[in-house]
Amino acid sequence: SPDDAAVKAKYQDLKQEFDRASGAAAPKIEIAGVSFREVFAAQYKYYSDNPVGEIRVKNATGKDIDRMMAEVEVKDFMDYPTESRTLRDVKSGEEAVIKLYAVFNNRILTVTEDTPQSAQIRVKYRIGDREFSASSSTSFTLYNRNALTWDQTEKLCSFITPKDTAVKVYARDVVQMFRNSRFDFMNPQLQSAIQLFDSLGAYGMAYIADPKTPFATFSKQKSQVDYVQYPRDTLRFKTGDCDDLTVLFCSLLENLGVDTGITFVVFNMNR
Repeated sequence: SPDDAAVKAKYQDLKQEFDRASGAAAPKIEIAGVSFREVFAAQYKYYSDNPVGEIRVKNATGKDIDRMMAEVEVKDFMDYPTESRTLRDVKSGEEAVIKLYAVFNNRILTVTEDTPQSAQIRVKYRIGDREFSASSSTSFTLYNRNALTWDQTEKLCSFITPKDTAVKVYARDVVQMFRNSRFDFMNPQLQSAIQLFDSLGAYGMAYIADPKTPFATFSKQKSQVDYVQYPRDTLRFKTGDCDDLTVLFCSLLENLGVDTGITFVVFNMNR
């Protein structure tokens, strides 16, 4: 009947208006692929300025995209999603690569076992005065707080913690102990280094090679995951291998204002 036709026409008008408002009729992009690197808890601050992965997006909207960006969210280990840099003027049919970044919170340092995780990725794009979005997800391995690979030796610096309370207390106790045994003719920082080094021996600190992840072997196998203790743990256990004792000594020195650098030398202890 004419009344039915009028109702149907009104329904279609309302549906189109709802689709426009809700974005259901939004011009679509195609997510061509997502890559996400392994994440090491100890290096969590690194990923805020260095890409943790990337997402490849094809502009299949039939229109030029004015602005496009992506945000990453990892449940429990982020306080809020991390936005990427913004891409501009992505032409119709063009494929773009968006670098992904991740600002983790320090709860990531509570991870003591390697754990599979999921990252939620949302791509936001703007065409004219309208904004749209598309979502994807990917999985990655979150390595525990003590994990390290030796592909970049400077990663060891992540374990140097001069502001840690346990480090501060030990270093300042040593300074207090030797406050009346300083020499005017010797560089003050050198004296501090000598006193700290000798104090560790008196404290009972002992070198013990890690039987599962020996540095001499793992330093050559760049992709193998090694285990490094934090300084507070080495002070508590009073034992460590060469990398453990190195980060402890550097942390103590840095707490007293002595700048440190690390040189890697591999040699055979049995020869």
